[in-house]
Amino acid sequence: MYELHTTQNGDTLLICCMEDSHLINTIRSLCLKVQAAVEMLTSTTPDDPLISIFQPQYSKAAMQEKAKDSLEFLHQRLQPYVMEATLRGLEVASMLQSAYGRTTRIAMPSKLALEAEVEVNEAFPL
Repeated sequence: MYELHTTQNGDTLLICCMEDSHLINTIRSLCLKVQAAVEMLTSTTPDDPLISIFQPQYSKAAMQEKAKDSLEFLHQRLQPYVMEATLRGLEVASMLQSAYGRTTRIAMPSKLALEAEVEVNEAFPL
């Protein structure tokens, strides 16, 4: 909303001052990046041995860790744009649903698993 947006040519403006089309295109672009990160995190394909020959630093685990970091950053970056679009009554739900790959709530894990995760997070805060 009152955060800055930097255009491709380096100009800055407040998100609340962006044209509707520019706002939607920015959300669409961020959603495509979110979708790519989600796909990398949920990918079930094994490492390709040919890639590891030519790029030994490559591993699926490393790529997934990078995707996780990217997803956290993109999630935070997307929020002010979505808030502004929502205030204007612009339809962005379908882009978000497609990017995150869901339209319903995520089933909560067992209470024991949730309590264990909370205990670990409290014991080892970030």
